[in-house]
Amino acid sequence: MDIMKKYPSTIMTSFLGLLVTVAFGAWWSVSLVSAYIKYHPNGSGQSNPACDANGGSCSAAALVLVLIFFGIP
Repeated sequence: MDIMKKYPSTIMTSFLGLLVTVAFGAWWSVSLVSAYIKYHPNGSGQSNPACDANGGSCSAAALVLVLIFFGIP
């Protein structure tokens, strides 16, 4: 606790690091969910309307590759 008294900016630096980490985690989560929705071939037995759009194919293999891509640090 003596270091905190000597260098009070460590609290602010830690807080800013926490905010950056939370923002990155939220962005990563939204990206993962949106990629899953885009490349999932069907949901609940219905066809995925995003599969008709340009930008890749909707298949189980594409979905697995996207999930592996997001899993690599």
